Amino acid sequence: MGRGDVPPTGVFETASSSADWYRHLERDGSCKKLYSLLVEKYELIHKLGPKGRTVLHKGVEHGYVKLVKFILVNMFDEEGTCTCKEHGPDVPRLTREQLLRQTCEDGITAVHIAVVSGSPKMVLLLEWAIDKTKLELKQKTVLRKGEIPSRRKNDNGIRTRSAREIKECEGGAGNGKLGEDVVSKEQTSSSFTSISLKEVERGSKCVNNLARDLPVPDVKDDSIDGMYEEGSEKKNRIQKVYNFMEQFLGNPQSFGIDPTIQKPIDTLKDECEKNVEFEFVPVAHVFVHIVVRSQYSEFSSEIFRAVVCACNECDVREGREKGSMVVTLFRILDPRGRTIFHTALDNVNGTCWMSTLLTWMLQDLEMSSEVVWQCVNAYDGAGRTILYYSCIQDIYVPSSIERVSRLVDWEAKLFRPLQLYKLEKWLYPDSELEWIPDFFRVPEIWHIHPIYLALLFNKVKLFKSIFKNSKYPTPMPFDQYSLGLLQIAAFLGRTSILEIILKEKTKINDVVDQGLGNARNDEMERLKMLDMMPAIHCAALSSQVEGLQSILNSPMYDPIIQHETLRHYIDTEEYGEGSALHLLLQKTNFNNIVKKLQTFSLLHVLPNSSTYAPLKKEFSKLHFDEHEPKDFSANEISCINLLLQAGIDIWTPHYRTKERPNPGPMANDQARRWWYDKVVSEVVTQKTSINNASNATSVIATLVATASFIGPLQPPLGWAGDGYVHTSLISVRVYLVCNILSFYFSIASILMAVLPAIPMPKESLYDELFRSQRCLKTAALLLLVSIICILISFTSASIAVVSSERHDKQLVGASTALGWVVCSAVLVIYIIRLLRMLFHRNNRFRRWFAKNMIF
Repeated sequence: MGRGDVPPTGVFETASSSADWYRHLERDGSCKKLYSLLVEKYELIHKLGPKGRTVLHKGVEHGYVKLVKFILVNMFDEEGTCTCKEHGPDVPRLTREQLLRQTCEDGITAVHIAVVSGSPKMVLLLEWAIDKTKLELKQKTVLRKGEIPSRRKNDNGIRTRSAREIKECEGGAGNGKLGEDVVSKEQTSSSFTSISLKEVERGSKCVNNLARDLPVPDVKDDSIDGMYEEGSEKKNRIQKVYNFMEQFLGNPQSFGIDPTIQKPIDTLKDECEKNVEFEFVPVAHVFVHIVVRSQYSEFSSEIFRAVVCACNECDVREGREKGSMVVTLFRILDPRGRTIFHTALDNVNGTCWMSTLLTWMLQDLEMSSEVVWQCVNAYDGAGRTILYYSCIQDIYVPSSIERVSRLVDWEAKLFRPLQLYKLEKWLYPDSELEWIPDFFRVPEIWHIHPIYLALLFNKVKLFKSIFKNSKYPTPMPFDQYSLGLLQIAAFLGRTSILEIILKEKTKINDVVDQGLGNARNDEMERLKMLDMMPAIHCAALSSQVEGLQSILNSPMYDPIIQHETLRHYIDTEEYGEGSALHLLLQKTNFNNIVKKLQTFSLLHVLPNSSTYAPLKKEFSKLHFDEHEPKDFSANEISCINLLLQAGIDIWTPHYRTKERPNPGPMANDQARRWWYDKVVSEVVTQKTSINNASNATSVIATLVATASFIGPLQPPLGWAGDGYVHTSLISVRVYLVCNILSFYFSIASILMAVLPAIPMPKESLYDELFRSQRCLKTAALLLLVSIICILISFTSASIAVVSSERHDKQLVGASTALGWVVCSAVLVIYIIRLLRMLFHRNNRFRRWFAKNMIF
C-alpha cells in the first residue's frame, strides 16, 4: 500500500453497536478494560471509535505498552495480515501497514502521537512494527514481481551480488537492524531485475528469514526493560529511584513525613491507580507526576519537598554525589514521555509552586546550581526541555521560572535519544513530509533552536526572553530552507516579533538579511545572506500588511534591496526574485514555503491541538491555487501601495533580467487592468512631482540670478576715479568672480529646470520621465554651486566695505561666522539629500543615510 493510498472499504467501520467500545476509546476510558475487551473480540480491531480513532490511537496516546504490543505483535501474522476470523473470505483483510497509516478525523496517525509525545516504549514498538512492515512489503514485492534485489556488474558485465547482500540473505542481518537502503520503497520499486524462479524463491526465503528474525522489543508497562542498555548507569539510577519510591510510599512516616498529609498521599495513590494514563503502571513510577497534576495544590508542594529531601538524604547515606538521585527523579518519564516539569506545564496548579520549589532547593537544601540546572532542563521523551515544551503549549513558561532565568538553558538543543526520525515518514498517509531535507535523518545534527518554535507559534513574551538571553539565535534547520528568524516572522506576519528583532541593536548582527546588510566578512556568510530571501520579500509574498509596515518603519532596513541567490554564481538560467514588488506581483515559490513551515510545525504538535489551531488558520489563508488566474486581493493592493510609497518604483528593473515589475502570466484581465492603470497613475504622479521640483528649482535659481545680476553694476566700494571698479583689493576681486559665476550657474540651472516642461512628441513616457529626472538632478547641482558662490561673494563684499577699526571687524566677523555656520549646516543637509538622489541605486549609501540622517 502506497503512502497516499486509502484503506479498502470494509477494513474499518464505525462501532455504532458497541457502547463499551466507544466508552473505552474516549479519553477517560479505562485502558485495562479496553485491553480485556479486545482480547475477547478480535474483530474490534476493525472498529473506529469517536472521531475515527482506532484502538492503536488510544493505546499509543496513553502509553499502554501491553495493549499496543498485543495489537502490533499478536494480532497480525508473519505476512502482516490481521488474524481476525470474524470476517468472510470476500472482506478485505486489515494489514499492519494500514493500521499504522490509519488517520482519525483530525488527520492524526498513531505514529504521529508517538513522535510528538516521544514515549520511549511506544517509539520502540512502532519502530519494530515499521521495520517489520517494510520487510513484509519487500517479501510481497519479491513474490509478486518474481524479482530480487539488483546485482552489480563485474568486469565481464555479469551482475553479481554484493558482499552485503550475500551476508543479509544468509542470515548476517538477523540482528533485526536493516538499513534504510535495504528496505526503502525506492529499492523495492526500482532496484530489481528479473532472474530465474529458483533465485526468486531463494530471495523470498531470505527476506522472510529477516522478517522472522526481527526481535520484538522487550518492553513492559511495569519495567524499563528495553529502553536502556543492560547494566547502563542511567538504567541503574532509575531503578534505584523506583525502589526508593516504593519504600517511600510503603512507609512515608519513616522518611519524616508529617502524619497530617498521610491521607492526601493515600488519596493520590488511589487517583493514580484510576487515572487512564497511569492505571497500568506501578504507582511508584509515576507518583511524582500525579502530585504535580493533582487538585490538592495545598499539599503538593509539601509532599514534593518531602520526596526531594528523602532522595537527597539517600544520596548522603549511600555515599553518592549529593543531588544525583534528585536529578534522576526529575528525569523520570511517565507513560506519555513527560518529566515532572513537563507534566507541571500541562497543569496550571502544578506551575504555581515551581519557582518556590527551585528556590528552596538552592537555599534550604543548599544544592549546587548545576544540580538544579540539570533538574530544570531535563529532556522529555521527544528530547525537549521545558523551554521547548512551553513554546508549543498554550501555557507560557511562568514568570516565576523566568525569575530564576539563570537556571534555564536558553541555548538548549532538541535532543532525540531515540531515533524518532525513522518514524517521521509514517506520520501522514500522504507525502507532506517529503519536504523534510536529508539532514533531518542524521541524529547528530537534528535540532531546532527553541526561538524558532516560539516564533512559529507566536509566543511573543517567550520569544523576547529567548532572543535576549540567547547567543546564537539563528542555527539550523531553517537555514537549509533559506529562511531565518526575520524571514519567518515577516512571512507569517508576526508584527510584534518583527519589532523586537529590528529594535534589538545588540542582536541585529546575528540576524542574516540582505536588507540589513550585516553579513560578516566571512565569504560563506555573505553567500548565505545572498541566498536567503529578504524579510521584505517574505512579507510581500504573503501580503502581510502590518508586517510590511513594521519593516518599512525601521530605518535599519533597506526596502529597495533586490533578492539575489547563489544560483547567480553558478551560471544557470534561474535568477532571484528581484525587488519585493517583482515578487509580490508574480507570487513565485509561495506554496513551498507554506508546506515547509506547516510540516515542521506538525512535527512538534498534533493537528487537533489548541496550540496548532491558530497556526492552521494562518496556513489555510496562505494557500492558493497556482493554476487559477488570480486577482489582487485587498491585502496585496495595500502591500503594493506600501512598497511604492517606500521608494520601490514601477520602473525599477530586475537586477539580472532587467524586466520591470509586471503581474505575470497568472494574473487575470481585471488584475492586469488594475496594474496598468496603476502604472499610468504612478508615472503621471512622478512626472508631476518632478515638474513641481523643477518649478521650485527654477524660481530659486531666478532669485539667485537676480541678486547676482546687479553685482557688477553696484560694486562694494563703488567706482574708482577712472570709472572702474576697485580691483586692487582681493576681497573685491573675489566678490566679482563669485558673483559672475553665481549668475551664470543660476541661469544654467533655470534652463535645465525648464527642459522637462518642453513637450516632446513621439517620445516614450518612461524615457521622458528618466530625462526629466536627469535634468532635475543637474539643475539642483548647478543651483547648489550658484548658492555657494553668492554666499562667498556676499562675505567678500562685507569684508571689503568694513573699515579697519577693530570693533567693526569683530562685529562683521562674528555675524559672518554665525551666518556661515547656519548656512553650512543646511548646505550639508542639502548636499546629502542631493547625494541620496544621485546615488540611490547604491545599497550602502542608501542604508547609511537612512540610518543616520533625519532630513
